[in-house]
Amino acid sequence: DQSSQPTQPQTDENAAPPQSLFQDGRYAHLWKNYRPQEQIEQAGRSESEQLADVIDTYNDRKARVARAALENCAMEQWAEHECFENGGIKGKLYLCKEPTRAFNRCYTMQARFLKALGYMSMQRTADEEERIQMHADKLYHQMLDREKAMKEAEENKLPAPEFKPLITSTSSTEILGVQQQDAQPQTTKEGLDMYTGEKRKAIEQSLADKKGSERELEIQLMAAEARANAEYAAVVHEHYEAEKKVRESRRERGRETVGDTI
Repeated sequence: DQSSQPTQPQTDENAAPPQSLFQDGRYAHLWKNYRPQEQIEQAGRSESEQLADVIDTYNDRKARVARAALENCAMEQWAEHECFENGGIKGKLYLCKEPTRAFNRCYTMQARFLKALGYMSMQRTADEEERIQMHADKLYHQMLDREKAMKEAEENKLPAPEFKPLITSTSSTEILGVQQQDAQPQTTKEGLDMYTGEKRKAIEQSLADKKGSERELEIQLMAAEARANAEYAAVVHEHYEAEKKVRESRRERGRETVGDTI
């Protein structure tokens, strides 16, 4: 039955774009020179305006990270609220220190896990955001379980348990189910190996007061956050280079502006 066969998408040059209500090809000639509104707007924007858009996107992603971290720490936030509302004289006397500390740590670490897992990426679907948010929450509770196991081993004078890294360079792609093309894990640098010279020395100094699993986790998070920030750094660098070429072009044509000189 041919009527039950799925309709094949049109691939010829006269096919109507997705914006057309008539996907059977009617009025395709009217859509021949169609360009999406965002494409037109982008083409008419200067490099400075496009760079401002990147910065706005970055700030928006930071705000979304904060909201996601708060959602993941809803129980800890509620416990703090309950302590201040119904914790009695003792709880208020100590300013609900323990619930507040638990909430603050949850929020800080959840936000770091979110960033390390790629939540800050400029292009994330709602499904990808949800997966990353759920995994960040999972990692946070795994971290707490590991700390508990380490403490119990220390109290019972047992060998410290060994754990696999919570965060690696492939964590984000594994969570999202993305197959890395031309991946070479054997040459991928992890942890402090990502840094050299003075940068590495400064990081090692900042970790001097941390030991064991706490130190390892901090190294993993720092490396992952650096990888996450690299995307924005690359985009910003690209815009600066493009703007530099525009200025040089104006200078060559004798149309240099005061701003170019500055």
